[in-house]
Amino acid sequence: MQRVLLVAFASAAVALGLMPRTGSAQPPIPPRITVAAWNIEWLGKPHNRSGAGKDVAQSAQDIADYIKASAVDILSVEEVTFDTGTDDNRQNKTLVDACKFLNRLPGQQWEHRLFPKRDEDAKDQCVGLIWNESRVQPQKTQGNKPFYRLEMTAPQNLTDDPDFGAGSHYFDRWATAMKFSAGKDKTDVVLIPVHLKANIGGVAKTRRQRNVEAKMLTKALAKVRDAFRDDDIIILGDTNILKNDEPATTTITHAGFNDLNFLDAATHQGGAPFDRAFVADDTNPKGRNKEFAHSAQEVFAHPDFNSQQFKKRLSDHYLIRFSIDVMDDDD
Repeated sequence: MQRVLLVAFASAAVALGLMPRTGSAQPPIPPRITVAAWNIEWLGKPHNRSGAGKDVAQSAQDIADYIKASAVDILSVEEVTFDTGTDDNRQNKTLVDACKFLNRLPGQQWEHRLFPKRDEDAKDQCVGLIWNESRVQPQKTQGNKPFYRLEMTAPQNLTDDPDFGAGSHYFDRWATAMKFSAGKDKTDVVLIPVHLKANIGGVAKTRRQRNVEAKMLTKALAKVRDAFRDDDIIILGDTNILKNDEPATTTITHAGFNDLNFLDAATHQGGAPFDRAFVADDTNPKGRNKEFAHSAQEVFAHPDFNSQQFKKRLSDHYLIRFSIDVMDDDD
């Protein structure tokens, strides 16, 4: 009887496509790189953290352990204080040490960079990138620059944009792009870390502001493509978007992107789906962005910390991650 049940199960699995048919050729699984985003709550300014994390400075070891466990290759970060390095190479002391911990492991070469805000003298709540250079290598712009600060124009009145709000500071955490390659003549991608307007100040007002910021961002993408000669763009980070039908989401997806958190999976301990990745669409086998065809966003829970420990020692946001195929470069 047991053998009969096993045969019946196997036959059903084949019919459903869960198991290969005998003798059928399966396409090879391409190598992959993993991309992620994480809002590290007020890193560098622990007195601004909330709840159990209030006045608790995150440790470099805890951050390194979480990144290691996540097995990511490139990580967008938000809410990070620029407190070391130079204006041309902005860094954070805790992330410098976290990279040192990671680099003690074989085959690791972690680096990081923070980007200037709209007010280039401001140092708190910056966005940036951390990457393992043994897996992905930064690529310069056509002008031989290590990154590209987007050329965005904020509206000045309702004539410029019907969502304009007097007194709004659009894109305080200014958008900047970096390009990475997975190897010579292999997949390369342009990452744009973002941290859009928070919901403080009222949902209706901040929804409109996020949509203005999304329009500013998408209008600037043509020059991003020119700067890097690349169409494989990823927009990711803490969008503060509350639902997938929010106007900002629609603006970005209509500009040619897929929202990898279209199911609104909670990424914040309060249950909100704030953290999202948008990848360029046209992902069919002959499309321009086919390396994203199998990308699916997931929330990475800490393997050892419960939610209260995670909040106290790290953040109120969890890391999100997804993988992309490494194949011959097509642009």
